Amino acid sequence: MKRTSMLLTLAMIAGACSPGAEGEPAGDLANSVGHEARADGGFGCDDAGLGMGADASFEAEGDGGVEVDADAAPEVSPGPKRVFVTSREFYPELPSYGADDSGSVAADVICQNTADGAGLGGHWRAWVSVHELDAFDRIQGTGPFVRLDGVVLFPDHESLRGAPLEPIDVTEHGEALDCARGTMSVWTGTSTGGRWSIYDCVGWTSRDGDFDGIEGDACDRERWTESWSLAGCYIDSRLYCFEQ
Repeated sequence: MKRTSMLLTLAMIAGACSPGAEGEPAGDLANSVGHEARADGGFGCDDAGLGMGADASFEAEGDGGVEVDADAAPEVSPGPKRVFVTSREFYPELPSYGADDSGSVAADVICQNTADGAGLGGHWRAWVSVHELDAFDRIQGTGPFVRLDGVVLFPDHESLRGAPLEPIDVTEHGEALDCARGTMSVWTGTSTGGRWSIYDCVGWTSRDGDFDGIEGDACDRERWTESWSLAGCYIDSRLYCFEQ
């Protein structure tokens, strides 16, 4: 862990457990809100806030879709922002998971519901690009951006154009992916530099094998947003989710 990680973790916890959206506990590190050190090295707020439990769930709808609630555009607050990779994989026809919106907005709703299901709180967006809207510009906030275990990934917003300091391989539950199994693919549609790659499974609305999408590898720091080959839109992959 980087030498700044613990300080940023404490700052992150203070922000996540301070007065905010309904359902988040009030208070800070100086009051009575409990912060429990977890065996896996993470932290949890009493009853809400920066939760890392394994109780995140989706409600199936139709043929395996996800019931999601659309949310307003996030209000960006200052301070460290959390990042995770979803434990679940999704086909790139993202509106089919219950969000009656465009593909990029559906990706955001999936990230929001994933975070809410894990008790993380906050406002979240997906690291995906579509035509005329790059992932770099979709993600707001000045940073730093940190994994749920407190490890610094990107010191500031500008550094999103490059590689993270460590792989983005920790899920919404605070659990590391089993990278020993090989590549952990993540839909991005985003080239190195945070820009739209052209290949985005028709704006994240198609699972047709005639189209392709750009994937990253959650286990590879250098290839986090763009791996070496195109992926057919008939496969399922994870999403990166950034707090706003």
